[in-house]
Amino acid sequence: MAHYVMEEMNIPHRDGRERLFPRLIGLRALSHEYLVSHVSRHSGFERGIVEGVLIQVVECIGELMGSEGASLHINGLGIFSPRLSMKRDSEQEDGSEDMSHRNARSICVGGVNFRPDRELVCSIDSNIDLQRSPSRDIIRPNASPYTEAQRRARLLDYLAETPFIGGRKYAALTSMPHTAACKELRSWSMGADALLSFHGRGSHRIYALRE
Repeated sequence: MAHYVMEEMNIPHRDGRERLFPRLIGLRALSHEYLVSHVSRHSGFERGIVEGVLIQVVECIGELMGSEGASLHINGLGIFSPRLSMKRDSEQEDGSEDMSHRNARSICVGGVNFRPDRELVCSIDSNIDLQRSPSRDIIRPNASPYTEAQRRARLLDYLAETPFIGGRKYAALTSMPHTAACKELRSWSMGADALLSFHGRGSHRIYALRE
């Protein structure tokens, strides 16, 4: 069962009336082992074979996208393409004439863009079982379906397993827009009794529990 809320858009419709759109909340994170077991049960292949193929596919995707500098299309799944960013602590180039240009050593692959095939979207849609969340009727812009205490608890649970967290992960963890999630993390890293400490800056900033 997948739960959703109706969220108000930041920008009103041209007729002045508010418009709502659905957003999934409380998404369960399925593990690699869960996928291996699921594929094994549905295909009849042994778990070891399924896991070996998945590991090899991931390695080959990384190898091909890196060595070829290209996007990769897997039929029925979608298109993967590398996304570049500046390495941590590298000064951002602003285009001014007196600033030195960044060389390749200052740049890295910071992420991967993914565009799903229509077949994957249709498959998810045909299998999803939706139910409106009873917790709230309407979510306002930059709001979360979780209270501040619940968001704090989810953050502490996550940091108990993983030593640091970034804005995008916290946004996913709390079902908040990315900007609002980053703002809240910053607020918890300020003051003498701050919950968090941080390293890096901009989109590369990460947070950890303050010692």
